[in-house]
Amino acid sequence: KRRVHAKQNELLKKWNDCIFDMSMHTEEMRKAGFQSGEASRLHQYHQYLEQRFEHLRCIKYYRTPQATRSFGRVYIYILPWMTGPYFAWVFEQQFERSYGFTLTLAAFT
Repeated sequence: KRRVHAKQNELLKKWNDCIFDMSMHTEEMRKAGFQSGEASRLHQYHQYLEQRFEHLRCIKYYRTPQATRSFGRVYIYILPWMTGPYFAWVFEQQFERSYGFTLTLAAFT
């Protein structure tokens, strides 16, 4: 695991160096006569690129773990089978047998 983190940090440093180099090249182009508005737009694109990369990196590192997602999925599929008989019993015990009370009880329970 340590080697993986070391490799990730190495790749992240290379990525940041690459973005920095692109920014420096843009500044060199500006000094060589590149229009200021175009250089500003390039800097904006570099910023967008880095923001999107950071967003993807955060999703990868901080997303919901697979075990939690699997538990939630199983819980959603199993819950109706476990609570369904109770709500059927409530429906049977009602005098008027309307779905309204039973569905309201199910929604707020």
